[in-house]
Amino acid sequence: VVMRTLARDPADRYAGAEDLVRALSQKPPADAGSPTGPSLPSGTPTPTRHEPIRYRSANYATAGQVREVEMPSIGVLPFANMSADADNEYFSDGITEEILNALSRIPTIKVAARTSSFALKGKSLSIAEIGQQLNVRTVLEGSVRRMGQHVRIGAQLVSTADGFHIWSERYDRELKDVFEIQDEIARSIVERLKVKLTAAQGEALAMRHTENVEAYELYLRGRHCWYRWNIPGMTQKAMLYFEQALARDPEYALAYHGLSDGYSIPGLYAMLPPGMVIPKALAAATRAVELAPDLAEARTSLGLVQLLSWDWDAAGASYRHAIDLNPRYALAHTYQAWLLSTLGRQREGAAAAALGLELDPLSPATNGIAALVSYHGREYDKAIAACEKTLERDPASFLALLGISLSYSAKGMHKEAIGHAERGLSLSPEVNFLRALLGAVYAMAGQEKSARAVLDDLLERAQRSYVGPTLIAWIYSNLNDPDRAFEWLDKACEERACTLGLGIRFPLYDSISGDPRFRELLKCLGLGEAGVNG
Repeated sequence: VVMRTLARDPADRYAGAEDLVRALSQKPPADAGSPTGPSLPSGTPTPTRHEPIRYRSANYATAGQVREVEMPSIGVLPFANMSADADNEYFSDGITEEILNALSRIPTIKVAARTSSFALKGKSLSIAEIGQQLNVRTVLEGSVRRMGQHVRIGAQLVSTADGFHIWSERYDRELKDVFEIQDEIARSIVERLKVKLTAAQGEALAMRHTENVEAYELYLRGRHCWYRWNIPGMTQKAMLYFEQALARDPEYALAYHGLSDGYSIPGLYAMLPPGMVIPKALAAATRAVELAPDLAEARTSLGLVQLLSWDWDAAGASYRHAIDLNPRYALAHTYQAWLLSTLGRQREGAAAAALGLELDPLSPATNGIAALVSYHGREYDKAIAACEKTLERDPASFLALLGISLSYSAKGMHKEAIGHAERGLSLSPEVNFLRALLGAVYAMAGQEKSARAVLDDLLERAQRSYVGPTLIAWIYSNLNDPDRAFEWLDKACEERACTLGLGIRFPLYDSISGDPRFRELLKCLGLGEAGVNG
């Protein structure tokens, strides 16, 4: 796989994501393997040895150019909530996601990613248009009606080529039978797609992470809140639901996975000191992996925590393991892209980001991170295009607002940069990450008075609550005040700020990157020398 991916002649490489995914899905010989780098931190599950994935020049097809293959393909659309209570949407969405995840465990079925499928929710599209946008030949749609402890679930499988109904069924059961209903639907889909399962695949299809219906419901409520994490209070609500789910089932791996993501986000966006949240995120991710070692989502969450902790080798090993478990899991490729870009392996990072986009073309995360990788590579127009695509679906996306504002600034289009940064702060006025972004683009535009007003505001806020030192350094770096910039960057290094590591190679720091102190900063991050394993 590696040698073909690295082939000098483009004709000898994989033509697109499907070919690469199929190759990665095949089991290697018993003696295959390669080193994964230094040992992982104490208490972190040690992955088995996995062949490093070497992404080469973005020769992969774009989202609209994925090659047709013989593999059966399906998009699982959000089931309609037909319950009298609109709040039961968490339940219908959760059932949809569980069926989608079950089908995703079968490597011989191409399943459109959750974020891309859910991006079409509420849109008036024909089956043919849905098939084109998701690049699938069949679509599963359905409805859920809940009446107390009774549920009625309808599902139908439709061909996107002609709208023909391939299969349909209705289930009237008690709530306690919800797991069996999900299993029956997934197996019916596999049968109608004429996929032959191995014994192991049959077990994977029926895999459950809990038998406790109450814990399951609480987890679904938590995920429903989590997908709205940038709305004030939603992360806290999600965390509470995950903790309540664990109180009902202390071995519920998915709830630990949810907790890990919930603790990671405040670190990523400098909302809380890393020392307050990253150890908790690591503990939750580690426990999720211990309980469900074959869950790609848990491995990817662990990799994110390691990425935020500057543990580059461990993060790379976690992403390789996640991709080995599920080659079609887009977020693993996308986070791997961010890692590779941070390590200075820009061409590989761009190719990994392109693969993540091909696997999940409508996801704000895959588009947002791809934009930042492009920004790092000084492909500003490409970054802007990805951000615009993200902001169409998520106008408050922090990653997209960061990428588009900085990219416009780098192009000298300061009016556009300031406009996006101001709009972002107006949508989330209490988020210091966006306030600092506005100050930085003011500084890059030469609007020193406005930049210093934002800076003074942040410094005043830092007297009464946490403000990430990296954020303040952004502004000083572009006010031609390198001494103050490095003063705050040193503070960020001392506290191991997540935002420092993941943006250190951005053009944002061009004005100070030639200073010898910047090389010392790279050494502090473990990025001073080549040879870190991605």
